[in-house]
Amino acid sequence: MNTKSPVPSVPVPSASAFLPGDPSISKEGIPLLDIKDLKVSFPDENGTVKPIYRVDLTVKANETLGLIGESGSGKSILGLSILRLLPGDAEVGGKILFKGQDLLSMPSTELRKIRGREIGMVFQNPAASLDPIFTVGGQLSEATRVHFAFDKNAVKARVLGLLDRVSIKDPALRFGQYPHELSGGMKQRVMIATGIASEPSLIIADEPTRGLDVTVKRRIISLMQKISRDTAMLLVTHDLEVAEQLCDRVAVMYAGEIVEIAGCEEFFKAPLHPFSEGLLNSLPSRGMHAIPGTSPSLIDLPSGCRFYPRCRYSMDICRTRHPELVPVDNAVDGAVNGDMNAFFDAGRLVRCFLYA
Repeated sequence: MNTKSPVPSVPVPSASAFLPGDPSISKEGIPLLDIKDLKVSFPDENGTVKPIYRVDLTVKANETLGLIGESGSGKSILGLSILRLLPGDAEVGGKILFKGQDLLSMPSTELRKIRGREIGMVFQNPAASLDPIFTVGGQLSEATRVHFAFDKNAVKARVLGLLDRVSIKDPALRFGQYPHELSGGMKQRVMIATGIASEPSLIIADEPTRGLDVTVKRRIISLMQKISRDTAMLLVTHDLEVAEQLCDRVAVMYAGEIVEIAGCEEFFKAPLHPFSEGLLNSLPSRGMHAIPGTSPSLIDLPSGCRFYPRCRYSMDICRTRHPELVPVDNAVDGAVNGDMNAFFDAGRLVRCFLYA
């Protein structure tokens, strides 16, 4: 469980002075990020692929929300959708509100002012994401110059400060090195430095510990804990250990939709959705019990509950009716009026007829 507390600032030129208002908070009463009825589809020779279906999700200021689930469940596509980084043939519907502004309908010129500046992205697979023909310093300098009017000396000072902040030893040496000269762990730290270069209000971290050995992974988790103390984060991961250590809340995805949202501590103590239960039971510490069957095709989805064929609690209704995401405790008056933000604030939500 992540505990928020102030973190000392790096003694280099700060980007915050160039941002409108306080970048760590959203407008009063408005979630920092508010995703409403998001749908994403892609054309395919065999039909239409639907990796995201009617997703509603919020991230509050200074909160770390974990988006967890099996590989192929749509987590990374959701993260890329926020900054409109999907392929050109993607069809996207719904709304993605950031500080009250819809990113999906925003002109590209305005969106470019937000990408990297107010919303930072830590891409998975740094070996592919870092440009092999530019030095580490060159790539981080570019990420700084794009948004802020620093002179050359100030840019370098800031980049050295960023490398120090992500715990890279001898920043001056690494500044002039190329990605192939760095270890896997250092490449991941450089990717994180790129994501926080402009002190964004929100960081989208896509599988930041994927492919790292246990020792390096623990160091990256520690680094992410420090960074998340003074910024909001959407953490996309299939690694439950990472989610448990970093997140305030978790949202579970299965076959393109959210099936459960809960506080991190209560989720790991008592998951409600059968898929969530299966995820946790697959952990070595809980007996390493595999979930039977496979995820459904995102081209040919079941008409009823998408987890029905694999669920040990399945009922007849699960085969024919699709369950809605509903609150299961701490109901509030706003829920009666269909206010989903009231649901998010009230407590847990689950998509299962066991709780209907």
